Amino acid sequence: MEARASLDSELPTSQDTTTVLPTVHQATKKEAAAVLQPLSQSNDEVRADLLESVQFPVVTPPPSTLLGRVLGLPDAAYPMQAWLRAQILPSWRQWVQGWGDIDNTNRMMQHFLESVVPQHDTAELLPRARLTISCDGSARCRRLLEGELTSPLAEFLPRESRQTKFQVVLPEGQPRAVVVLAQGTADETFIYRRKTVAEPLARHGVACILPMAAYYGPRRPNGQRLWYLRTFCELVNQVYASSSEALVLLDWAHKQFPQALLGMSGMSMGAGVAYTVGAIARYDLAVSPLLACHSASVLASGRLEHELALDALTPCAGGPQQTSKEEVKHLVIDTLDAMAAPAVASVVENTERKMGRKHLVFLCGADDGFVVPESGIKTFEHARVQIDPEAELHWTPGGHISSYAGARWLFADVILRSLERVARMYYRPGGCEYLQGCPHLAWDRSKSLRSAL
Repeated sequence: MEARASLDSELPTSQDTTTVLPTVHQATKKEAAAVLQPLSQSNDEVRADLLESVQFPVVTPPPSTLLGRVLGLPDAAYPMQAWLRAQILPSWRQWVQGWGDIDNTNRMMQHFLESVVPQHDTAELLPRARLTISCDGSARCRRLLEGELTSPLAEFLPRESRQTKFQVVLPEGQPRAVVVLAQGTADETFIYRRKTVAEPLARHGVACILPMAAYYGPRRPNGQRLWYLRTFCELVNQVYASSSEALVLLDWAHKQFPQALLGMSGMSMGAGVAYTVGAIARYDLAVSPLLACHSASVLASGRLEHELALDALTPCAGGPQQTSKEEVKHLVIDTLDAMAAPAVASVVENTERKMGRKHLVFLCGADDGFVVPESGIKTFEHARVQIDPEAELHWTPGGHISSYAGARWLFADVILRSLERVARMYYRPGGCEYLQGCPHLAWDRSKSLRSAL
């Protein structure tokens, strides 16, 4: 049994270009900052404009409980094993090849904001992609499909990463909602998201699209060790590519299931992608960032520091005026913090765009050691002011690792909460305001998943 949907035109391919840049290793710290400045210089101005004269709501994390502290122990123990592994296998870390091609990343960011987003606004993203889906099997209440499309940012990615692999988990009958679910760091398979989130949601009539991020799994470039990205710029490329591909998949879902609600969710790193897409998408959208952080700088500022080859980023490595590792870490943190707003704030502020209504429900760990609660609060505060004044923030006891372990009882329920908010927005006594007879109104909370929230 096969179901195929394809669109004739493909993304335009362009010749790969390589730019010879001064290596950051040979620069002083000041010169290194100047090299990285194009990545963030416009975003600092955007953030200043957005946050000026804004009174954020006062949000504080809940008090830590004994249960939460116990569940947070795996997060506390993680740095020790990461440090030991770094001593034994130093090449099995992130960014062992340094900063990477910063010029290519600059061009990717510019293309995303100036080309991909406007195409999405005018519904032109989908016709520019070739999409093929074939039925792979069925089990119980869901159908499993597999697909592939060309990334809108393919020209800036390695050859092995240009084709986006994804799976679709469908419920029996027409889905009431379709959710794109972005993965977290180091997740190179579909199995975890499918078993812990997609299949439980399928029993509630919700379909899930599970894209594979660039540089992961079948999209891993030759020479990369597992999920460890070789350069700093590959992290930025991964996030922007994932955001653009999620927009294409939302366009496809809207065309295939016009009466279904649309949602965007993601875990950890994927939560950042979900938040970015949520701010950009032209659809009414249920957005549920799970274990969200305000910036990827948590990689360098928290308990994941030993996963990074900061020594490979050190300017003047081996030189007489060698810059300290601590100074390089601050440079990385500052750069990632400055890049946290571009694809979100700068586009949201464009009043000429036709923006859909967004309904956000956040989930954060009260004892999270990887993404400290204050980091999630920053994102939530920004969402309340700029995107959804009624955004919700829910806390779960424990940390990052324990939340992943309990995903089947936590994540799906949060996604259902955000979808319910969108369903209530559409509800009218006679049915949906825009979609007469739409079946997604009957959200039965009595059948909702048991939650530890």
